[in-house]
Amino acid sequence: MTLLEINVWCRHQLLPDDDLGPLYDLLIDEPPQIRHAIGALVYDHLIAQKFNSSQSGEGSNSSEVHLGRMLQILREFSTDQILNNYVIDDVWEYMKAMKDWKCIISMLLDENPLVELTDEDGTNLVRLLSASVKKVVGERIVPATDTCKLYYNKAQKEIFEHNRRDVTVAIMKNYPLLLRKFMADKSKIPSLVEIIVHMNLELYSLKRQEQNFKNVLQLMKDAFFKHGEKEALRSCVKAINFCSTESQGELQDFARSKLILSR
Repeated sequence: MTLLEINVWCRHQLLPDDDLGPLYDLLIDEPPQIRHAIGALVYDHLIAQKFNSSQSGEGSNSSEVHLGRMLQILREFSTDQILNNYVIDDVWEYMKAMKDWKCIISMLLDENPLVELTDEDGTNLVRLLSASVKKVVGERIVPATDTCKLYYNKAQKEIFEHNRRDVTVAIMKNYPLLLRKFMADKSKIPSLVEIIVHMNLELYSLKRQEQNFKNVLQLMKDAFFKHGEKEALRSCVKAINFCSTESQGELQDFARSKLILSR
């Protein structure tokens, strides 16, 4: 079936749920142009449900509803984080809810949930948060199809830096709560810990969030000693090392003390 045929079927609701397997398979196919074209269809048909007349009202378009539908799709790929990232990458451009940091954090913290998360959903949502943060600051989340390095012009770099600030402001207050809640979860903690390497640490001082920064570093050190898996250990060292080099003044001294203790 061609992309045009799939699009027509989706628009007229002629594609039964049982026949979505091939559509999902194309989300992890190459080349990227195919994946992203299918991502647009998946977003329109399965997440935004633009062509489903039974969906109406503002509530059906809320970030939480869209994220809940995305999590249903990600369940098909939960066993492989790389495939998970492919799907996120394919849909990311079209789905504003994946940049709604406050909504994602609220869902992870179970604040008045519209969507009940299973443990599997929670893991996928943490991965989605981490991957989306990487995307907004200009980093790849899937393997490159060539050996060329990413190049961005001055305007693009300014956008990425603005996004970095937005992410930091949205996450910094609740970041310790997320780390504390998922401290014992080896499937979630690596992705969660590494979010800080994409944040603007200067804002912790400018926004008077020094104590939150110290709480984050202490929780990362606790996670380092709690988990014996390489992925978790590597993520914690990477995060603490970033904090020890990118923070300033008293906060840098504090981060360096945690780095020494984790070695």
